[in-house]
This record gives sequence, C-alpha cells and structure tokens, in this order.
Amino acid sequence: MAIGSGAAGFDMLLNLMMLGGLFSWLALLTDAFDDADVRQSKTYAALDFEKLSFLKHASRGPRGADAGRLLQNAALWFQVGCLAMPQLGWCKHTDIIHAYAIVVLWIVTHHKSQQAVQVKGSSYLFSLLTPGNALMPLEFCLPLLNVDEAGIEDEETLREWHGFIEKEFKVKLTMEA
Repeated sequence: MAIGSGAAGFDMLLNLMMLGGLFSWLALLTDAFDDADVRQSKTYAALDFEKLSFLKHASRGPRGADAGRLLQNAALWFQVGCLAMPQLGWCKHTDIIHAYAIVVLWIVTHHKSQQAVQVKGSSYLFSLLTPGNALMPLEFCLPLLNVDEAGIEDEETLREWHGFIEKEFKVKLTMEA
C-alpha cells in the first residue's frame, strides 16, 4: 500500500486501485480454476426439466460472452491504472512496484494460457487486455483433466463430455494428450 502524509486524495485513490486490482484477480483466478459449475451443468443437462417442474434452466447467455466479464477484466485495468499514476506525478514508481510485478506475471501467464486454450475469433492482443476472456475457457478443460471426478472411464464418456462442452458452452475444444 502507498504510504503518504495521509489517506487523502491520490493516496486514497492509489490504495483503492490496488485493493480493487487484488480483489478482482482473486475473484478471476478462483472462478477460472473451479470447474464445479461445468460439472454441475453436465449433471443437470441430463435431466428432463419438463418432468421436474421445480427445476428451471438458468437464464444466461453463452458462457464465453464478454458482458459478464467486466469485474474479471478489471483485474488488469486496476493494475494499469496504478502504472499510470507515477506518469501523472500522483505517486512514485516505488509505491506501485507490485503493479509492475502483477502485469509482468500476467503477460507470462497469458502466453502460457494461449498455448492451452484459444477462443475462436479472439486475437492475441485482445485476450492479453481482457484476462477474463483469456482465463475463463480453462474451466471447460478442467473436468477433462480430472477424469476421476468427471467419471471419464472410456472413450465413450470422453466423447460425451467433449460433445457436452461444445454444445452447452459454444466452445470448440481440441485436446492434446
């Protein structure tokens, strides 16, 4: 946190930007590496909602939609905002050293995640600037890594999972083993 002559003005803004960035990264990483919602969707997709009148489909758009990614993408933009503050003379570079570290770590992580999952129609630069769009597709792959938890025992259940993910979430998966 920035330490100044008080928690007024730019010091307060800087502290809020840092906290906002850290909390957004925590939310993003927690959601991106939790596949429970994907496994739950598969379980409920097999049910007959007409026979079970107490069940209703959740109203949601395609899972890869950008609309719900504002908080997740804010993770990076809070850090970029911190990086702009010394340029404006509002703080010293040493006050925001963590923001430099987080942005560098994000660039490395983004490069690695691009090698694992690429969203069709999304450029490298766009996904670099929108961490939610880059990381969230990883959750579709996680059930296929945890074969015991997902109940994948043979080629047929693997095909079933693969087909479900492509149909339900509008994601084209190509797996490399």
